[in-house]
Amino acid sequence: MKVISYDGLLQAEYVNKFAGRQLSISVYFIDGLLIDTGPAKMNEKLIPLLNEWKINEVILTHPNEDHTDAARWGRDNKKFPSY
Repeated sequence: MKVISYDGLLQAEYVNKFAGRQLSISVYFIDGLLIDTGPAKMNEKLIPLLNEWKINEVILTHPNEDHTDAARWGRDNKKFPSY
């Protein structure tokens, strides 16, 4: 996983192999807002970032597993609301 900064916007990008193809998955963080939470496969590398970032709330763009799977971890462990 790599983290890229764009003038205050952080992008955590994870590359996953699926069905013989590489699939790039990203979550974004800016001003206390986490946009998507990524798939469970990202948890090992993403959770340290989620603990580091001061997250106030989460927006899930749509209900696919690659966008929402870590939302439960955040709700249970960090107590941030998800919308």
